[in-house]
Amino acid sequence: MKAIIALVILAAIAFGGYFLFGGSSFGISAGSPIGSFDKLDKYLTGRVELKKKDQPAEIEVTELNAKARVFDYFDELMEGNSGFSQRVRLMQDSTGAFVGLTGIFTTKGGSLKVEEFLNDYWQALAGAAPSFQSFSSGSGIFKQNGEVATFSKGDINGTWAKQDPTETVFIINKKK
Repeated sequence: MKAIIALVILAAIAFGGYFLFGGSSFGISAGSPIGSFDKLDKYLTGRVELKKKDQPAEIEVTELNAKARVFDYFDELMEGNSGFSQRVRLMQDSTGAFVGLTGIFTTKGGSLKVEEFLNDYWQALAGAAPSFQSFSSGSGIFKQNGEVATFSKGDINGTWAKQDPTETVFIINKKK
């Protein structure tokens, strides 16, 4: 009986440590509330095993209301064989500061790499699992149903939207 109690206590300590210090893999700190570009880059290409596009794109990012350099990371196997998009994008502003992350993945027939990363990242930032609320918009053939979770914590906004049964969009950015 004492051994079982000891195991439960050790499991609780390990679980608490994971959530207390789990953000360190992403470089989350007081000075970098959404993490470090370099740590996330290493995490995505190493542990998550996503492929990084060679050249970043310069695009207008609606969520940032500014141009950003966007670095694409994708699940090469899923992109090549299924046609389903499984990707994460890291964004830097004109000064090179890390300012946001987006993700998109399919929930049917897809790899779980991107979904698991986004869930872990959300929990490290928000401090809890996403809490989804149903939504419905449009009517007739234009009707869309889905679920959305949001959080706002300090200088960070987070939105996770699930539309259709397959497409999921995930956005984290620093407030302006």
